[in-house]
Amino acid sequence: AISNDPYLARILPGGPIVRASYYGPYEGTEAAHNAIDAYIQKNGLTITGSPWEVYLTDPGTEPDPSRWLTYICYPVSTTTTP
Repeated sequence: AISNDPYLARILPGGPIVRASYYGPYEGTEAAHNAIDAYIQKNGLTITGSPWEVYLTDPGTEPDPSRWLTYICYPVSTTTTP
């Protein structure tokens, strides 16, 4: 069924994550995603699901995009790969 509700609730998976704190406009998060991917590969971790972003700053109350904080999270397995 299609909902007109503007909010989506999801249960996030439990377990370890790699998280980056990104300050800047939302259009710039790709660099943080790339940095996380490099970290995961360098440390032999495995991504176990889809990443998600948590927006901690309200652009309506903070007009300066350089102060917008976003957490970028990737679920991972800590069992390293060779």
